[in-house]
Amino acid sequence: MASTPPPYHSELIQYLATLPQPRRVPFHQRTLGLLIILVGVVVGVLGMIQSINGSIVPDMPPGMMTGVVNLVSIFCSAYGVKLACKTAEETLGSDPRLPILYLRAFKSDALTLNPRMGSGLTLEQEMILLLKGIGPVIAIGEPGAGLPRVGASRFYVSHDKWQEALLKISKYCQAVVATIGDGDGFEWEVGNILPLFEPSKILLYLPDKNRLKDRQTVYQKFCDRMRGHFRRELPELKDNEVFLTFDNDWSPHPLAGKVAKKVSLKEAIQPFHAIFESSSALS
Repeated sequence: MASTPPPYHSELIQYLATLPQPRRVPFHQRTLGLLIILVGVVVGVLGMIQSINGSIVPDMPPGMMTGVVNLVSIFCSAYGVKLACKTAEETLGSDPRLPILYLRAFKSDALTLNPRMGSGLTLEQEMILLLKGIGPVIAIGEPGAGLPRVGASRFYVSHDKWQEALLKISKYCQAVVATIGDGDGFEWEVGNILPLFEPSKILLYLPDKNRLKDRQTVYQKFCDRMRGHFRRELPELKDNEVFLTFDNDWSPHPLAGKVAKKVSLKEAIQPFHAIFESSSALS
């Protein structure tokens, strides 16, 4: 049975509707996005067939054909997903659960929004998929970003109102997740948004060294700059420790995942998931 949205869920949707809207993706364009995704899948299947049976284009070497097909498939899938993705308002309209607020420095998007080889997913997509069991994930969108970003569902705010909007929206969120980074805006978020949540409902994320080569430098800079915003000293992180959670007295706890070619985010995030599973069992 579908859960019934709490009254303040509709209040949040109504508030999001008052914010400056990005260029809305009309229905026909969203449908086009789904069709482009389908084209990408079909092209990918053709690529698999030709890799088995040889080039389907006369006089073209099979290796070259495979490369062309893969590029077309990846482009169609990535562009189609952008056309088809929903805004925060639309996402919450179809999901009655309280959202999770995702924070990051906009410059972190260059890392978290680029698809990774192998999975075809961005870091942000991976993390959002891991958090979907708790609730929908929403984030403030970068002004002038063009097409909607793939990952957390975006809402957009005018430059002079973004802090006010985040403070208001935070009241409707059940948890907050932040990718560790740098910048004045991100520091304001750490100092003003994180304290609005119970410490146990805060999750900090630092990509492993295979995803972020200078992770220790980034983390140390974060610790130095944000030290005054945490009641306890942040610990050193081992290479396989990619998340930080907190007890309600702000004692920090690194969460680690098994290391194969990369750290397992799914395994590392399980203790954070368990907090919400316990809350659901008690309610």
